[in-house]
Amino acid sequence: MDDQKRTARVAENGISVAIGGVAVRICVIGDTGLLGQALVRGLSTGNELFGVSAPSPRTAATIPDHDRAEIDLLEKAAHFFDIMDSFKPELMINAAACVDIQKCEREPDYALRINGTLPGQLAQYAARKSASFIHVSTDAVFDGARKISYCEDDLPNPKNQYGKSKLAGEQEVLRHHPGALICRTNIVGFRGWSGMPTFAEWLCDALYYKKPITLADDFITSSLHVEDLVSLSFKIIQKQGHGLFHVATRDAASKYQFGEVLAVELGVPLLHVTQGSLKDLNLHPPRAGFIALNVQKAESFLGRKLPDTKNTAQKLARDYKQQIGKRHHERSEEKAA
Repeated sequence: MDDQKRTARVAENGISVAIGGVAVRICVIGDTGLLGQALVRGLSTGNELFGVSAPSPRTAATIPDHDRAEIDLLEKAAHFFDIMDSFKPELMINAAACVDIQKCEREPDYALRINGTLPGQLAQYAARKSASFIHVSTDAVFDGARKISYCEDDLPNPKNQYGKSKLAGEQEVLRHHPGALICRTNIVGFRGWSGMPTFAEWLCDALYYKKPITLADDFITSSLHVEDLVSLSFKIIQKQGHGLFHVATRDAASKYQFGEVLAVELGVPLLHVTQGSLKDLNLHPPRAGFIALNVQKAESFLGRKLPDTKNTAQKLARDYKQQIGKRHHERSEEKAA
């Protein structure tokens, strides 16, 4: 590959992203969460990576080694920006958020700061430094009143403080950085935080060990494996994509249907699983029952079909089987010792 091709840049509104195999300086904000860990794993090879997250007693054993810092961005954003002035990122990806729906409801001011105000501050810095910016949002900006998958042009109407704060984040990002990419999604995957399982970790364990659970048949989403979000969002930004994109599975499934598909991929019977409803679960704050996302814009832009529910379940089953194998290996080593 000649030097001219290797140094090619795709530019949009003065923002550039490297292509053609050239390393990109990428900052991952929130690098220890579900998405952050996947971003580090997916983008560290061939790129120069810097991660940041709030100080926490949790350790993410699965996260690869990379340059990083622990900074409370709500209180010490100026310190972070000083570090970025030295690192000079070409791409900043915001994976930091409060996704605890109950906490957002109890502390709406905190939710707005971290999910709304902070993304705008990060986007403003990226725009000022001519860096590309990816912000990850949620399907929870919709109220579930319709039964047809939501397009990017549909009017958001969040039902809870989490959705409201994430919608504010979208608005702040686009206000400060019109060339930013915002990916609305619903991701599933493994995070590895002790005592705080993700939905996927909880569901895989429940199915594998035949624990009694209830899954709603009227809570319908387009749940995408987190590694697919990483790959797809990076491809969109490389192709000069900006503005709102729905990046999810091309189909939708209720939580009960998702459990059915996952059980097949895990090779376990669907035992001890009760088919319930959101009303029966009596969740607070309220959730929107139907928040499937229409991904035709992303498919047309990328020129390919996005994954479906079966693809997502297959990857979760793969991850879980690897985890089970690792557990068995560690136990065998303990016995041998």
